[in-house]
Amino acid sequence: AGGKLEKNRCPKCGTVYAANDISLDVYPGEVLGIVGESGSGKSTLMQSLYFDLEPTAGQAFLQNFHEGKKSIWDASAAEKRHIKNTLMGMVYQNPISEAPRNFSGGMQQRVQISKALANNPSLLLLDEVTTGLDLSVQARVLDLIRKIRARYGISILLVSHDLAVIRMLADRT
Repeated sequence: AGGKLEKNRCPKCGTVYAANDISLDVYPGEVLGIVGESGSGKSTLMQSLYFDLEPTAGQAFLQNFHEGKKSIWDASAAEKRHIKNTLMGMVYQNPISEAPRNFSGGMQQRVQISKALANNPSLLLLDEVTTGLDLSVQARVLDLIRKIRARYGISILLVSHDLAVIRMLADRT
């Protein structure tokens, strides 16, 4: 224990706290918006939920995984694959390694969204999905997300630093 954190780094040991003391609930069919400036840990949270990063502490529960009584972070490797492949879908900020390179940014995002929805997940994680897209393409992607939510009633965790995107899509922020 060594004094206060300077930004997000412990002054004594140098440990970086990327996402600290976070608590949230996402309800069925809800779009929960997560807003924060660059470097605040939004993407770290999303990557931890989707097992791209291993959290050092904490718990995360899904209602349809052991009835919400076992943390997904305590799951076996096989259970984690099941969660990633069937219970959750993830759409990343930069899909360029995910989709064919000759597709436009908007088309890559739409391909990624389609892939994320392929197994009818109960939770869709959207990490800065409109960043870097021009406004007309951004509008089409946002419209697609609205239609998906209306048709499938899927719960969505939406990370953005763009308040207009949050205002357009989120029920709570």
